[in-house]
Formats: sequence, structure tokens, C-alpha cells
Amino acid sequence: MKVNNEKLQWACFEFTQDEDLLLITTDGKAYLIDPKTGEFKDKAALLGAEFESYKIQDAKLFENILVFRNSKNQFYWIPNITQSMVPMKFDYISKLQDAQITDYIIIPKGTKGASALELLIPDPEEGFHVIKENKG
Repeated sequence: MKVNNEKLQWACFEFTQDEDLLLITTDGKAYLIDPKTGEFKDKAALLGAEFESYKIQDAKLFENILVFRNSKNQFYWIPNITQSMVPMKFDYISKLQDAQITDYIIIPKGTKGASALELLIPDPEEGFHVIKENKG
């Protein structure tokens, strides 16, 4: 597969548990690459058309769970990137839409009683916002 990288902007550059390289563009294309051979594992996965308008800002990989956010601070997650690249949304907190988010913490299911995947978003005025995976 050939990638036209002249216009690509990267939101994610992480290594998976299988030591593959995960690259995600700001407009929502995900690539898994074998770093030893430089070969693509599969075709590029399109994470969603909405990322053409609301670009992906950053992403974090915890084991094989991918969490990322768009320019409106809507958070998404993929439970296992080696099985599927279909993102699901976290609950949305509208007051975070214009917030300057510099970091967030992923709390996996089962960690200290968490019944669902959760994110902790630091807020200098309010402490932390807790966002849970959207069950709806």
C-alpha cells in the first residue's frame, strides 16, 4: 500500500502489545505496520467520516485499548485494535468542548471497582471529570 504522506498529520504514534506500529492521522485513518519489515498489516482503517471536520487531536494506547479525542473534546475508544478498528463514543461533557485538555487517564474495566472503561480528565478548577463509556 502506498501512502501519500505529503498532507498527513499524525495524531498517534504508538507500539501495540504485538510490537506493531500504530499510526493514526488527524483525519481518522489508522495504519498498523510491522516495524521489522515496514509492511502494512492491513489496509488503512477509516475511523469515521466525522474526523474530516473534527480532527483527532491525540490518542493513547493502553494494552490494546485505544482512546482518542477529536477537536470538540469528544472521546472515543476501540476495545481491541487487533480485532476491530470500529470506535465507540464515551459520554459527552459539553462543558469540556472548549477546554484545553493536555492529558487524560485511562481506567480499564475492573480496575479498583470500575464497571466500565472510564477516563479521568484533569480540571484545574474542579479536580477531575470522570467520563464513562457510552452504553447507549
